[in-house]
Amino acid sequence: MVDLAIIQARMSSARLPGKVLSTVAGRTLLDHLVERVRRCDVVDHLVVATSDHPSDDPIAGWCRDRGVDLFRGSLEDVAGRMLAAAKAHGANAFVRLCADSPLLDPALVATMAALFEEVPCDLASNTVVRSFPKGMSVEVLSVPALERAYPAMDDGDREHVTRHFYRHPDRFTIRSCRWDRDEAGRQLSVDSPEDLERFTRIVGRMDHPHWSYGLDDIIALDDSLSEGKRHERE
Repeated sequence: MVDLAIIQARMSSARLPGKVLSTVAGRTLLDHLVERVRRCDVVDHLVVATSDHPSDDPIAGWCRDRGVDLFRGSLEDVAGRMLAAAKAHGANAFVRLCADSPLLDPALVATMAALFEEVPCDLASNTVVRSFPKGMSVEVLSVPALERAYPAMDDGDREHVTRHFYRHPDRFTIRSCRWDRDEAGRQLSVDSPEDLERFTRIVGRMDHPHWSYGLDDIIALDDSLSEGKRHERE
């Protein structure tokens, strides 16, 4: 059973340092994501996995202040950090999420967990062939499969965690989830100052609790922003 979600987070983003603790509408990006994931029925345990580098002490402080479970490990070896976090919680599988996805739809987490459990596999992913927007990526990983893959990973694999699986589909059973729409080009993650501005504007248009907005709702809000900019140019 998949009931553990691990959010990987760090402060040392190259394009937007400290973005995960950027505050929008009174909440950090991590607040937004954690509040959303906690509303997913399949997730009983949620852990933020950050590094033991001093630059990530603010994330550790954020977790302590909010009573969120924290795990700290290597800054560069993210796969090792995620594997150790999962084993520390006795998990056989876990949902892997990134802290730069503050608009993640909790329904996608439930969908991917169900896909993983439906037929035994090593990895269930909605990014094998991307159809969901960036910022809606969900992967469910088997801990034994990650343990098996880990010794063969190079430094790049360990940084990106699941890249080794995608590079060796003959060695692992991977289940893919595709949407019936193609929104692969839509940017809903926060990787740059422009992305943070977009996220701020989307949240600014919400008149209900942010976690009540699903993927279709968020796309509609994003489209309304684009439409508004088009009218401004005209």
